[in-house]
Amino acid sequence: DSPILYYKNQNTAHDVLEETDFILVMQNQFQASMMLQFGTDKICIDGTHGTNEYNIQLYTIVAIDEFGNGCPVSYCLSNRADVTIFQIYFDCIRKAIGKIDADTFMSDDAPAFYNAWKIVMGEVPHRIICTWHVDKNWRENLNKKLMRTFSGSRL
Repeated sequence: DSPILYYKNQNTAHDVLEETDFILVMQNQFQASMMLQFGTDKICIDGTHGTNEYNIQLYTIVAIDEFGNGCPVSYCLSNRADVTIFQIYFDCIRKAIGKIDADTFMSDDAPAFYNAWKIVMGEVPHRIICTWHVDKNWRENLNKKLMRTFSGSRL
């Protein structure tokens, strides 16, 4: 009944991770039931970055319920953000509740989330980037283009 699916403390040996790596994967019974109920439609995943002095990041998988609301269905805390960590994360979920055959997978534009999901859970028919990241990328690229365009001209 423990919500802790996986834990590796820093300064402990591991066959895949570095000794200094940290990972904690959590999913309680309610979250597991929500993932089983709604995870076959849409799975969304994102992480927080730079929010603490220890460089520990929080990754959250969210399923969308029948009302269109996001429900966090699992959490992972880690000092790394790569395919290896996400494979461990998703594998813990698969071992706990089984394979999730999602129709849509939404994440940021970094490939590590989807690449790990594909390895553990299989391919997803529809892969989308969340609107926040699309908007952020548009703004950054537009600013770059504008700066290049106007850098040599007088206004």
